Amino acid sequence: MHITRILTVSGLTLGLGLLGNMPVSAEGSYLGLGWGRTGMDDESAALDTAFAADGYTTSTSMDDSDGGLKLYGGHLFNDNWGLEVGYLDFGTFTLNGTESSTPFTYTGDVDANAWYLAGVLRVPFGTGFAFNAKAGFARWKLDAAISATVLDTTFRGQLDDSGTSAILGLGGAFDVTDALAIRVDYDRVAADENLDMISLSVQLRF
Repeated sequence: MHITRILTVSGLTLGLGLLGNMPVSAEGSYLGLGWGRTGMDDESAALDTAFAADGYTTSTSMDDSDGGLKLYGGHLFNDNWGLEVGYLDFGTFTLNGTESSTPFTYTGDVDANAWYLAGVLRVPFGTGFAFNAKAGFARWKLDAAISATVLDTTFRGQLDDSGTSAILGLGGAFDVTDALAIRVDYDRVAADENLDMISLSVQLRF
């Protein structure tokens, strides 16, 4: 009788201990907000080439990095697979240039953003860590405000471009609690000019 009780209590204790050490399922919905550094393909050489084709000798420089914002939400159907929708604000990229023979100067500000829908692969490892990958489609938009000054006269124009391209992402996450995680991501939107973001996000599960 005593042996039976001991085995029963030991079994319950072991079972509860194993339950306490079982990883919490990631299945469910989540929302995240983050900030990061962004980048865009440097188009200064391409601009100089385009001006040269028209007979102008230009020197263009471009600031191809900025700070950006990331907002996303999704649902994991199990511990490994899910869908995610998000918005990426890549910030503003600037360019400046001069032409030596006319002469004239020009400046431009390019605002870039994208909405995306992607499938998500999650691979947990260790205690509270997970590797993330995503692939899907992004609807991107570029808004460029351009001005050129010739003989003290300034001309201004607006150029807009948009399209749908692939988005790819890699990253990792750490579960601070059952409901809170910290996530690091690298995302690339393959627009006419590649758009990149490395971000740090706070993610809430519910």
